[in-house]
Amino acid sequence: MEDSQCIPIQAKASEINLGRGVQSRFYHIRDYHAKGRAFYNAKKTKIMDSDKSCCSRIWTKRIRVNEFFQDYDKLRSGYVSAPQFFRCLWQTLSLKFNEDEERALCLKYGLLDNGKINYKSFCDVIDLNFDPKNIYASPELQKVVPLEYLGTIRSKRPLTVDSESRLVGILRRMQQFYNVRGINLRTQYEDFDRHHRGVVSESQFYRNFPGPIDIDEEDMKTLVEKYNDPNNPGLVNYLNLHHDVLAVHKFVLAEKDPGQNFVDRNVDMVSLFPTKDPTLSEILDKVRVSVYKNGIRTIEFFKDHDKLRSGVITENQFVCGLALACGKEAQLSRPEIQKVVEYYRLPDGRIQYKEFCDSMENAFNIPDLEKKPTESVQRPLRGTLSRGLKPLSEIEEQRLCEVINTIADKVATDRIMIYQYFKDYDRSKAYTRVVTPTQFARILHFLGLNVNNQDLLLLLNKFQDPASGDVNYPAFVQAVDREFVGHTIDDADISDQNRTNVVIQAKEDKWVESPPVNFEELMARIRHIVLANRLRVNEYFQDYDGLRSGSISIPQFRRGLAVMGLSKLGHHDLNDNQFKQLVDYYRNPAKHNNGHITRTQFRQAFKILEIPVEEPELHCLEALYCNDVGVCYTAFLADLEPQEPVPFMYVKRMEELRLTNCKQALPEQRAKSDLESVFLKIKTKVCKERLRVYEFMKDYDKLRSGRMLKTSFRRALNLARLDLLESEVAMLEDKYQSGCDPDFVEYLRFCQEIESIFTKDHLEKSPLEEVEQFKPDEEWTVTELSADEEEKLNCCLLRIAEKVRKHQMQLFPLFEDYDRVHNGAVSQSQFRRVLMELELASLASDTDVKLIWRKYQMQVGGRTDVNYIAFCEKVCDLAGFEYRKP
Repeated sequence: MEDSQCIPIQAKASEINLGRGVQSRFYHIRDYHAKGRAFYNAKKTKIMDSDKSCCSRIWTKRIRVNEFFQDYDKLRSGYVSAPQFFRCLWQTLSLKFNEDEERALCLKYGLLDNGKINYKSFCDVIDLNFDPKNIYASPELQKVVPLEYLGTIRSKRPLTVDSESRLVGILRRMQQFYNVRGINLRTQYEDFDRHHRGVVSESQFYRNFPGPIDIDEEDMKTLVEKYNDPNNPGLVNYLNLHHDVLAVHKFVLAEKDPGQNFVDRNVDMVSLFPTKDPTLSEILDKVRVSVYKNGIRTIEFFKDHDKLRSGVITENQFVCGLALACGKEAQLSRPEIQKVVEYYRLPDGRIQYKEFCDSMENAFNIPDLEKKPTESVQRPLRGTLSRGLKPLSEIEEQRLCEVINTIADKVATDRIMIYQYFKDYDRSKAYTRVVTPTQFARILHFLGLNVNNQDLLLLLNKFQDPASGDVNYPAFVQAVDREFVGHTIDDADISDQNRTNVVIQAKEDKWVESPPVNFEELMARIRHIVLANRLRVNEYFQDYDGLRSGSISIPQFRRGLAVMGLSKLGHHDLNDNQFKQLVDYYRNPAKHNNGHITRTQFRQAFKILEIPVEEPELHCLEALYCNDVGVCYTAFLADLEPQEPVPFMYVKRMEELRLTNCKQALPEQRAKSDLESVFLKIKTKVCKERLRVYEFMKDYDKLRSGRMLKTSFRRALNLARLDLLESEVAMLEDKYQSGCDPDFVEYLRFCQEIESIFTKDHLEKSPLEEVEQFKPDEEWTVTELSADEEEKLNCCLLRIAEKVRKHQMQLFPLFEDYDRVHNGAVSQSQFRRVLMELELASLASDTDVKLIWRKYQMQVGGRTDVNYIAFCEKVCDLAGFEYRKP
């Protein structure tokens, strides 16, 4: 066919919109069918892609698509119309093709003159796994297997390099364990998977995991993280794990016998062993560490480009935002940024920035951790988040050592504590442990540690952060102050060393006792933790000591230490020997004190105190204070040193409290008399200050029942600062009193009534309803005066307006000079002062001025001021001026 003939045919084909349900599009089908073979050859690739998409969906869902087409083919002719064909694919497989793909499918499967498609041929192609006519080729080699089993999608997000390496080791151990014992991982979970979807819950996965024994909790978390179903949070894809174990088995056989060629199309070996190309993982880890170390809120750099909060932005916007957020801190190059862009790119070219931000900000944290109290957060490796020091040349290192020794000698001689001076300059939201180079030089000069410019540059080169350029002052202080005990990366962590030794030894011997410790070292470590974290130790134990006796039980003591941070999740993990040493040292000798001692102890006490007592005298004392238990030394001490009994003050204190509470309350001023006025007062306050009353009340309703105690209701109203009086609160309590319990208030109805000034509930059910915004009236507009007072006020305002009109006065500038906060109000004395400066005070008597104050009064912070804006606009209006123009 010539090119000149192909062009009009293709133009005609593009005008025909197949699969849209319009019957007129099948006009001239015969000519289109006869001349469209060239177009079919050109679109052969699209046909193959469409077939693969259909096959993947059908094999994945394990359905017989032929049965769905037969509903449209009553005569079993094997043909259906084009709209029915594509409608069946849409309803059954959720497949929506574009125009080119629909046209390609119509050409391949025989579009007839009447617009019919041979769905029978389509189903045969889909259901045919091997060619039965080809008897020479093995059916196993012709078999087509989908990439994923039962529609489960493996998480394509790579783990960290260490986690991927750990995963490979876990799979190898599992394969060896299952191969020796003949365990099938798939059959272990089939009882939990009733619908045979290939997934189970995380608890079911943990409960029925069939070994091996050396798989610890961290290994299980790695498996769960790798095989979590991304479309169903909380479910684990055990079938993918099963197929990966089989793939590892074949991989191990291939390693033993390289001559065999094991190919498994179920599992992508590159994704199973991604450590071959960890470039992307290294880039993402570098960004995570930079975000965590510098406290970067990455989403703040992208959300301004996403006005609809759809979670996607353009490529250029993503590149600019990533470079601005952490390009300098993470030292990202342009190719590295492009790798991240390609990873989060959508088919339409846009970038999923929300998914990227969630992955970065939750690198060392778990979302919704308050709902998962038993989860342990992944901690970065030791030294990962530290600021390393830059290496210098050998000559520079020697000179630097001389400078540091000189400064250290001066610091030791003059006993200078330099860390506090650096810390005073570190005043961000959290201590960043860095200062600027200018601040560093200023502090050295202030402390008298003067160095020349070359040595100062040498110090800056050594202790500067290569990313930000700031100086790491804790490292400098540690280098020059030999008595500095601040926590740095070089500190030895007793707990980490003990834990490592115990774990290594326990793997071999299954049990080992905790190593002995030094009490002074332990107490020094605890003091350092208390000092570094600014802890009040007493607060962690006094809740267990209701009587404030100074003594608690041993379990309570350990619980308090754990809350203080001396646990596995805290700063230091106390082993059994360390805790026993603390208990032995601080054990209360009077836990079981009954006030008696033995006769021998009674005699020894006199010897220790060097009190000369003869033997007959001792016999007399023993006869007087001895009983069946022993010698009652408390009675002896009471007679020896008598003390006045402590008076019983309870009754007296209760009487004082009763008299204090019986005092009469002060009379209320300007209290609202009806409920509507109270509502108007609350709504005006809420509208002006943009409050959400529900936020102040929901914390008192833990079960979200919509009710709360009246005392809690009053407390919440006070926290909201609604300035309600006692009588006004009482009216609200009577209005919203619960019908079930008179001590409760239906606060949810109250909140809905107040928040109705902004919008209405259930607007999604009434899309045509118009919402009117609540607009509070100006305070001076609701002030009411009598008829005579209104007449006198109008006469005064007319006199003032006449003079203003004649002299063309500007009233606003003088009032604004006294209005420093620009709230539109001045005090009464300031108002009178302005009238005097404008020479208008002679036109208004004292009575007239008081009427003006009453008319234009407004409450500002509990004080009655005058709304000068309303007064000036009224005068200008009476003078006939244009609005805001004299």
